[in-house]
Amino acid sequence: MKKLTFVLSILFVVIVAGCTGARRPSVPPGTVRTAPDEVAQPPVKVAESPAAAGIIKGTLLFDDFARGGGNVFIYIIDEMKMPQEISVIASTMMPMEDIKAKNVPFTLMNVPPGTWSVIAIWDISPPFCIVTEAYCEASARDGIGLSDLVKVGAGETVEQYSIDGSNRPIVIPIY
Repeated sequence: MKKLTFVLSILFVVIVAGCTGARRPSVPPGTVRTAPDEVAQPPVKVAESPAAAGIIKGTLLFDDFARGGGNVFIYIIDEMKMPQEISVIASTMMPMEDIKAKNVPFTLMNVPPGTWSVIAIWDISPPFCIVTEAYCEASARDGIGLSDLVKVGAGETVEQYSIDGSNRPIVIPIY
């Protein structure tokens, strides 16, 4: 149920972004801007030491590789803070030049210990995300993928997850 709530929260953000047609609304000159309620925050939940941080390795599977042409943003959001706050705790960006096949390996570093879902956004339609930001809000036509829950221990590199005792590689299909 918790995972379903998280997925629905992500889809809500995607639908709202798609309906407005922009990631950031334009503001007329002279208007005083106030901080929005939901702002992507820099990583706040970090491992206490580099040795405590884990690594997640997996594969992105592009469902419709032919429509490509955008960067991929891979990140973990702290579900406990949603929907009031979007807090990215680990992220990486894969430039479009590195996406040369339907299956592309990824590595997400500095992951704090815990159980996480990894999100992948294939940024293929305008408005495009800024590559230096940790969070990429998907627009209506971007590809979106979500991993199963992955448990990461301190200093651990995780390449598989377990469902009913069977180990499976971490694969994120992007549709």
